[in-house]
Amino acid sequence: MTKFGHGGDIRALALEAGCAVEELLDFSANINPLGPPDSLRQVVSSQLGQVSHYPDPFCGDEVVIIGQPGNPSGATFDPRGLLAVADKHPSSTFVVDEAFAEFVEGYESVAALGRPNIEVLRSMTKFYAVPGIRLGYAVGPNDIIERLQRELPPWSVGSLAQAGGVAFLNERHYAKRTREEVPRLREPLKQGLEALDITVFPSAAARIDRDDLDAPALARSLIQEGVCQNYERLLS
Repeated sequence: MTKFGHGGDIRALALEAGCAVEELLDFSANINPLGPPDSLRQVVSSQLGQVSHYPDPFCGDEVVIIGQPGNPSGATFDPRGLLAVADKHPSSTFVVDEAFAEFVEGYESVAALGRPNIEVLRSMTKFYAVPGIRLGYAVGPNDIIERLQRELPPWSVGSLAQAGGVAFLNERHYAKRTREEVPRLREPLKQGLEALDITVFPSAAARIDRDDLDAPALARSLIQEGVCQNYERLLS
């Protein structure tokens, strides 16, 4: 007989003991001796009609995470589409990652839509070039923010990050100059990549279509250290 190493195989134990399952007092697994909660009966009864269908293989239908703009493509979506989906699925929470939003001229945060099931995440490390100071924040309905606060450890943001964040929010000139400089710097980069027969899309990404060149090879040829190797045939 195959031995089951976990414990709790009460049927095999009964067979080995030569008795009925009901006659055993099982000490082989650490199970609550009170048994399951009474509410289990109600849940099972209400969901019994679902047994004629296969269950959700991923136990999905609660949190949807979206990038706006996307990374590494830099593409943005129409917020009206998100509104339609969020309104159709009120029991789901939609988390919109706006880590790169400040780079987009005239961008309006999805947080302004004011939906009860939409939460926005913002990162200050990208736009203000301080990855060594981990800093970001969330904007959303009060109930979602309160739930997040209960899960956060004490002092989740250090003193330097707090002081830097306050200063960054007043950096109006820096933000304006960044949004002016990035498009200016992007154009010569775009031209240089196109000279290597690399397709550059109208957002912030490029795709290598040459069989004799890939991202690591291009990086070595440009004497660079970092590449987007985890994005197949894609550079950012």
